[in-house]
Amino acid sequence: MATFGEKEYSAHMFREARKQQARRRSQVSKVRALIAGVALFAVIVVIIYVNTSVAASSEHQDSSELSASVFGSAIKDAANALAQQDLATASDTINDFSDRTKSDELLNTNVQADIPINHYAQLDFPASATASQSTLAYEQTGSDNLNSQSNSSTYMGASGLTFIGGGAHGAASSPTIVDLYDCIDDISEGGYSLSFVLYDLSNGQGLAYNADTLFYSASSIKAPYCTSLVAAQPKTLYDNYDLMYTALAYSNNVAYDSLIQNYGFNSIYSFCDDAGITIDERNPMYPFISARDLAKLWVRSWEFLGSDATEANDLAELLAAPNYSAIFPALGWLYPTFTKAGWFYDGAIDDELGWEDITVQTEPCSVDAGVVYASGHPYIMILMSDIPGSLESLEPLAIALDNVHDELVR
Repeated sequence: MATFGEKEYSAHMFREARKQQARRRSQVSKVRALIAGVALFAVIVVIIYVNTSVAASSEHQDSSELSASVFGSAIKDAANALAQQDLATASDTINDFSDRTKSDELLNTNVQADIPINHYAQLDFPASATASQSTLAYEQTGSDNLNSQSNSSTYMGASGLTFIGGGAHGAASSPTIVDLYDCIDDISEGGYSLSFVLYDLSNGQGLAYNADTLFYSASSIKAPYCTSLVAAQPKTLYDNYDLMYTALAYSNNVAYDSLIQNYGFNSIYSFCDDAGITIDERNPMYPFISARDLAKLWVRSWEFLGSDATEANDLAELLAAPNYSAIFPALGWLYPTFTKAGWFYDGAIDDELGWEDITVQTEPCSVDAGVVYASGHPYIMILMSDIPGSLESLEPLAIALDNVHDELVR
């Protein structure tokens, strides 16, 4: 084996040290280039953001000019720091501007949110659209199903369709409304009745169809009931967590009955009073209810479920992934949904519940109701029909309504 002499060894070590140093410099350069690239990308994103904000609305010209001025200063400081390879300062400058921009945006949002919407009043819309209003919607979409002489008897999808809060201006001329009419037709032509309410909680706009027709609620009432109970007595969630979990996530009737045996109906009656509705006290476990009133009950429910209370968040989780639903499989992959469905296959009178004053009259139904937490525009969706136990039949309707909602908030 060859050996190094002292001089050769020193020269070898020197060369190796130089190689290592060169490798380190190369690695540092790559890291710096990567960071500089990320910083530059952030700068470009901010430029696009500011330009978009300025172009979006002349009503905010003063604040946009201020943002542009602050942005120009931030760019200058960041560029100087990058020129001196002071990446920490450049990054801090960009992050500081980003934080200030987010704060300004949040401030503007809060100012707008100071104007309250009376959701219960918004949901007191006229009972149904006139034939001429429905005809106009069809004519604007280019449909040939109606003409100026049409009435409710000529097209089943026309009668009862109502836009809430001026929503027709955003959706009546959209092709998505034709898809919605097709869904209504598909169900109606099968010989079944249908009702729905879509209501945006951020702007008070929406859409309703046959909103005052009564349907059997079945298990869909369990969500407002449990919410009313926890809102009135927060500790009941943890005292009865297993019962509420099985009643909501798996729609277990025995668990629901146990809750009623323990706590009665006072909390749900109170919720109904708050919402300005009444339910038949002879049939409070599974009442017949309209889509309008169920929407109001969900407004009251969301006042609690959408709050920051720990109990509210924990209860909402029980509604986030039900084992049987129309809304969750249709839209749950797009947004968080908080819903409770109900379904029944045939009509009957159940007087064997052990309640002296309560008789449960049932009818075939497929119902789903709750809140779809679309980004920036959470909305209530109520789907009701007398289709016997087939929530899958309502999934296309849920998708069509979500598409219309996109038009309403655009």
